[in-house]
Amino acid sequence: DLKEGNGFDILEQVNYKNFDVVFTTSYTEFAVLAFEFSALHYLLKPITKEKTDIAIKRFKEKNSIPIQNEQITNLKTLLNNKNRKILISTGKGLELFDIDDIIRCEADGNYSNIYFRNKKHILVCKTLQTLESSLADFNFFRINRKYLINIECIVSYNRGKYPTIKLIDGFETTITEHNKHKFREILENHIAKVL
Repeated sequence: DLKEGNGFDILEQVNYKNFDVVFTTSYTEFAVLAFEFSALHYLLKPITKEKTDIAIKRFKEKNSIPIQNEQITNLKTLLNNKNRKILISTGKGLELFDIDDIIRCEADGNYSNIYFRNKKHILVCKTLQTLESSLADFNFFRINRKYLINIECIVSYNRGKYPTIKLIDGFETTITEHNKHKFREILENHIAKVL
């Protein structure tokens, strides 16, 4: 994102399109697959030398194909709408989930448990920090070291020396001192009115 618009806005304004593009992005795996589907290269942040070398190798190996306006439109729609979907690697392979169905994520060492509205939960080989980064644009908040919660799933917030929140599945946890002011601000901005 730039002051004048995003990378897609720039591509739409360029008349000469006989070039390849390497996108840099911090979007989720689903967005990355969208890039691959549209035959464009990408670098997923954080960018490393190894990832850059792979992108350059792909560029050298492929013939230069003009960027199609349809590709740009499709990618822009996918990313702007965010699709509210996420691809998660499970024991069975890759599964597509609605982000809105996630209630909370719980740290478990280098793994995380993801809990859903349908009472299902899965263990994924991702740290809570990785999930926090992937879900940053979808109203998720790191309430404490162990839990990342969906703001949409909060049913109550109890103030006090050790404030707590309760989620729609009955789960309760405390808010760290460090996070409570930021949480209160996010909560007030997210809901229509605080009486």
